[in-house]
Amino acid sequence: MNTQPLVSILMTAYNRKYFIGEAIESVLASTYTNFELIIVDDKSTDNTVDIAKSYKEKDERIFLYINEQNIGQFANRNKAASLAKGKYIKYLDSDDTIAPNGLTTMVSSMEKYPNELGLGICYFFKSRFINTITFPILLSSGEAYKSNFEGGGLLCVGPTHTIYLKEKFDFVNGFDNSFGINTDVHLNLKIAAISKVVLLPENLAVWRRHAEQVHEGQADQFNMLREKFIINKDILLSKNCPSNSSEKKRFYKIQEILLARNLITKFLFKAKFKLLFKSFSSETILFYKIFYAFIPIRLLK
Repeated sequence: MNTQPLVSILMTAYNRKYFIGEAIESVLASTYTNFELIIVDDKSTDNTVDIAKSYKEKDERIFLYINEQNIGQFANRNKAASLAKGKYIKYLDSDDTIAPNGLTTMVSSMEKYPNELGLGICYFFKSRFINTITFPILLSSGEAYKSNFEGGGLLCVGPTHTIYLKEKFDFVNGFDNSFGINTDVHLNLKIAAISKVVLLPENLAVWRRHAEQVHEGQADQFNMLREKFIINKDILLSKNCPSNSSEKKRFYKIQEILLARNLITKFLFKAKFKLLFKSFSSETILFYKIFYAFIPIRLLK
C-alpha cells in the first residue's frame, strides 16, 4: 500500500498545443508518484485535447475533462479542484513545468507540520545569502501577513508555485471569481489568514512567459494595480484577518504608499492624469497621498 498522501495535480488548459505536452511530461517525470493529474480543457479550439488524450491513454493516473463551453480561468480552476480526490491540490498550468523533485519537496514540507498548514508557497527573494537559508520555513498567519503587507509581497505568488491543503481550499470556497487577474493572490491571503504557511525553495517549478499569455499592456497594468489595492483592502477588513487593529492601519497605509508610488512611476510621469483620478476616485487617491508616497515606509513603524 502506498503510504504517500495522494496529490491532485490540476492542469487547466486553453489552446496550449505548443506547451501542454511538456507540462504533462514534467509531471510524469516526478520522483513523487502517488498523484492524479486532472486536466480540464476550457473548450480549446486547437488540438490541445488530442495531445492530452494521447498521454491519458498511456497513464491511468491522468484524467481528462472537457468543458462544454469556455468558463474562464478561475472558474475552471475551481472546477478542477471540485474533481480532486487528493489530500493536497497542486496547480500546474498547461504552459508551465514542475521540477522532478518539486512534488516530493512540497509534500514532505507540508507533512512535516501535520494539521497546521493550509498553504505551501515558494519563497522568491533577492539575497546574496540565498544558499544559507534552510527550508522549509514555518510562519504563523500573523508572520505571513506581516511579511506580505510590509512590502515583501510574500503571498503574491501564482498557483504554479503553491500547494494547498484541499480541506483549507474548500473551507475558503476556493477562488473568488468576482476578482480579476489577482484572484490567486486573494486566495493565498484567505488561506494564510486561517492556517500557518510553509515557505519552500523557489526552484520547484518553472513559470513560462510567452507571447500567447494574456497581454499586459499599460491599461492592464493600471487595472492590476487598482485590483490589488482593492483585494488588500478586502482582506484587511475581513473578520479572519490575523492582524490586530494597529497592524491593519499600518498595512493599509503602506499599501496606499506603494500604490501611489507605482502610479507615479507608471502613469503620472506619462501624462495619464485623467485616467488616474477617474479610475481611483472611489479609493480617494488625492494629491496629498501622491506626495505622501515619498515618505520612507520605515518611518511608519
